[in-house]
Amino acid sequence: MTRPGQSDDLLVVLAISGGGTRAAALGYGILEELRRTEVMVSGVKRRLLDEVDVISAVSGGTLPATYYSLRGGTCGRKPPAWQAAAEAAIGESETPGRALLRARALLSYQDPARPYIHLFDGGLSENLGLTEVLRAFEILKVDPDETVLQVLRRARKVVVIIVNALRFPEVDWDRSPAPPDTGTLTDQMWSIPVDRISFDMVEQVREKLAAWQAEAPTGGPARRGYVAQVTFDSLKDPAERLYFKRMKTRLTLPKEQVERLREVAGRLLREAPAFQRLLVDLQSER
Repeated sequence: MTRPGQSDDLLVVLAISGGGTRAAALGYGILEELRRTEVMVSGVKRRLLDEVDVISAVSGGTLPATYYSLRGGTCGRKPPAWQAAAEAAIGESETPGRALLRARALLSYQDPARPYIHLFDGGLSENLGLTEVLRAFEILKVDPDETVLQVLRRARKVVVIIVNALRFPEVDWDRSPAPPDTGTLTDQMWSIPVDRISFDMVEQVREKLAAWQAEAPTGGPARRGYVAQVTFDSLKDPAERLYFKRMKTRLTLPKEQVERLREVAGRLLREAPAFQRLLVDLQSER
C-alpha cells in the first residue's frame, strides 16, 4: 500500500489468515482498530491504519484485504528486480531458497503456453499469509541493490500483525472405541500439516526479525521488531474462547457473530503485548 505521508522509519505488515467469514470479520475488526488508533510518527499524529505498508492475506482473509486495497490506497506493484539476483545466488547455496522459487513461479505466469491459470486455496500451503514476509528477508540476502525493497531497507521499526482465525473444533472420537470415520480422517490429513506449517511460520518470522535487529549497522539507529498476534487462544474467558472456536468456516455467518468478531478483534489487538510495546515506543518516539 502506498499513500502520502507514510513514515520511512516504520514498516507495518498485516497478515490475515484464512477461515471464511470468521477470518474476514476478524480481519475487518483489526482494520477498524488500526483506524481508531492514533500514534505519533515523526512528530505528526496519524492513524496507524495509514501506516500499513503491506497486507498479505489468504482465502477468507482476502475479503477485508481487498476491500481496504480498493478504498485505502494503491498496490503500486512493479515487476520484481530481484529475480536475476535470486538466480545468481543459486550457486552459493545447496537449495534454491524462497526467493528463487518465487522468482521462477512469477516467471512461469508469463509463459504463453499457459493460457489458463487454475488457483487452489492458499490455505492448502500456509494459512497465515506470512510466506511473503519471510521471502522479503530472503531477498535482502541475495540482492544487495539498495533500490530493491527500499521500504524494508529504510525501516527502523518493523511491525507484523498476525490475524489468525484458527479454531480447533470439538471432537468426540476419543470417547468411543470406534476409529474416526473416513470424512474425519480426510479433513485431518490436510488440516494438521497446514496448521503445523502456520505455527512454524510465526516462529520463523520472529527469528527473522530478531536477526534483522541484530544485524543493524554499528553506530546506526537501533532496529526494533514487533510481532503482534491476534488469536482466540489469547482470550482469558474460557466460555468466550469456546464460543469463537465453535464458529464454522463458512462464507456467511449470522450478523451477531460477525459483530462479536469485529469487537473481539480490536480488543485482542489492544491486549497484545507487542502491540502495547509498539504504542509506547511510538509515543516516546524511540
